Amino acid sequence: MIAPTGRLQSKVALVTGGSKGIGKAIVERFLAEGATVAFTGSTREAGAALEQELQAAGLPARFFLCDGLSEEQVRATVAEIATTYGRLDIAVNNVGNTAPNDNPTAPIHEATLEGFDDTLERNLNSTFIGMKYQLEQMVKQGGGSICNTASMAGVRTSEGASAGYHAAKAAVIHLTRKAAIQYAKQNIRVNVVAPGATVTDRVLARWTRAEFDQLASVHPMGRAVTPEECAAAFLFLCSDDAAAITGLMIPIDGGWTAS
Repeated sequence: MIAPTGRLQSKVALVTGGSKGIGKAIVERFLAEGATVAFTGSTREAGAALEQELQAAGLPARFFLCDGLSEEQVRATVAEIATTYGRLDIAVNNVGNTAPNDNPTAPIHEATLEGFDDTLERNLNSTFIGMKYQLEQMVKQGGGSICNTASMAGVRTSEGASAGYHAAKAAVIHLTRKAAIQYAKQNIRVNVVAPGATVTDRVLARWTRAEFDQLASVHPMGRAVTPEECAAAFLFLCSDDAAAITGLMIPIDGGWTAS
């Protein structure tokens, strides 16, 4: 257990896709570091259960039911956060996964355009929509920090990810760089984290642990990473410790990028 350092004391943060997996770990770490955290999800039951658990522990967390692909819902959520708390200091765009109709193992000539498009929407479009309204609020208030979730699938190719997922996550990384340059002089930092093979409930529902360990063997460290290890990178990039850092992609990959 890592001892909190208070690096986000008095900050207001939004974590999209925050009720499960890496998103949940980010929510919990940000709260431990002193932030007030709003988090979104598309499943009311999971989000409400986590909200209740966190509030029962005396932590300032609030769940918003929000479809990351609905521009109106995202706009309304950011507006309500800004009205309730007076500002939005930090935003993490963590919505995204492979669409159910996008076969991860299909070669491109057998993949469907529908599946490809759906995966792009879930990952790239959701990030763009989130950033659009987060940036609008941060411009109004004079600054802020955004961190997006990509994947090592956006950096390296692998057998476990579809062409759509590779393309979407690579695009998220470059969209982050575009925003970082565009808003640098407005005191808004935009960075991105690219997790490698990460142990989450969703992953273990798709693969057995043995199968997933085999996929994670591409990491020179020889193991998968944890959501908590990913959350530590988000914390650094969103904190004042990274005040001079924007446009950076941090791979959480056990050395895979270097191999």
